[in-house]
Amino acid sequence: MLTLCVCQYPPCVIPFYISPSRIINGRGKFCSRACARAAQRTRIDRTCIQCGGVFSIKPSALRYGTGEFCSKRCRADARQAHFPQKFWASVQQCCHDVLCLYCCWPWLKYQRRSGYGKANHAGKGVVASRTAWELWHERLMPPQLDAAHYCNNPVCCNPSHIYPATRQQNVADAIKAGTFIRGSRVGGSKLTETDIPRIFAMRATGMTESEIARFFPVQSSAIHHILARKTWRHIEVDDVFV
Repeated sequence: MLTLCVCQYPPCVIPFYISPSRIINGRGKFCSRACARAAQRTRIDRTCIQCGGVFSIKPSALRYGTGEFCSKRCRADARQAHFPQKFWASVQQCCHDVLCLYCCWPWLKYQRRSGYGKANHAGKGVVASRTAWELWHERLMPPQLDAAHYCNNPVCCNPSHIYPATRQQNVADAIKAGTFIRGSRVGGSKLTETDIPRIFAMRATGMTESEIARFFPVQSSAIHHILARKTWRHIEVDDVFV
């Protein structure tokens, strides 16, 4: 039994009959191939929600969620305009003053292994705490400076807890607070704090760096840097081994 359909090409709209099986296969929209090809060439006018300009687009493109912006630039500008709202929605702010001096505002989404929050902005990963300071002060932090924390809480995005600091100042504050990541806490580390005194003790017995490296999952160059006190310097070693 045939089914009555109406051609979806606006200038045509002629009724026609088609079998139900062809409708299931995605057909039954047009009465002929000529109308189908004409519909593919048809474009409709749309208004860009960012700049207000008028542009044309194929009707089929609407099914893929496009048709809101006239260009990639307008789409990027729209994301840029809505970024602060999306950013602060991912921060757990306290219920006190607009800028509380006491409570930390933790980042709720992805965190790096170092503990700092990670946000996506303009297709790039950015540090959440640094971005929070820049959004609040409406200016960029100098690239040679770090976003240091008074609260020593890397995940905190409270602008009152963040201040620009040099890399040396930031590292010194982290070491003083005990939050600086080093030693076995560093991702990919193959040694532990207990291995360092053993390496110096083995060296004191006359073993070469290559011989020592055979007992550990590292190269002889890593053993050389440890013995030269270039790495793992925070581990105290007896003076007789140095």
